[in-house]
Amino acid sequence: MKEFPILFSAPMIQSLLDGHKTMTRRIVKGIDHDLLDMMCEDVETETPNSELLDLLYGPSTDDDGKRIDEQWLVRCTECPEEGVLTMGQGYGQVGDALVVEGTEIKLEITDVRLEKIRDITLGEICKEGLAGSIYEFAPVQAGFKFFAALWDEIYGSGSWDENPWVWVIEFKRVDSEGYY
Repeated sequence: MKEFPILFSAPMIQSLLDGHKTMTRRIVKGIDHDLLDMMCEDVETETPNSELLDLLYGPSTDDDGKRIDEQWLVRCTECPEEGVLTMGQGYGQVGDALVVEGTEIKLEITDVRLEKIRDITLGEICKEGLAGSIYEFAPVQAGFKFFAALWDEIYGSGSWDENPWVWVIEFKRVDSEGYY
């Protein structure tokens, strides 16, 4: 198990402690987002579809064929013969731990995937720690508007509209004894 540091704001740390936050999204860095869009473009809708991406974690090679550390690789399920795109280590894989800077809390990663930020669901907005239940958002669109405004506050004005690719990381809290 590897450990990866991660930052959360004070309100999100409180949400972790309260048991509401079990998911986070982080912008994919070091990769051309347009290339990812092209890899998984749905021919019928002509829009990116993350379900057409196959995310793998394993050893890779550099341009000279030299083996490098395990990392995330992605390929298109529709045309796997086109090869893979190296994504880097991201924030770890299932079973790895996120260490929240400034706390003794450890988070065990239970799922990792890639998707566009605007593919988030209302239930996932709650898992992001913004509400205990979807019923706290009335009307439903209020939840999406709230999350979009928070996203723009963190990543800059207009970043929600840009709809970047993000790592979606689900986790569960682990105490110092390893219990959940």
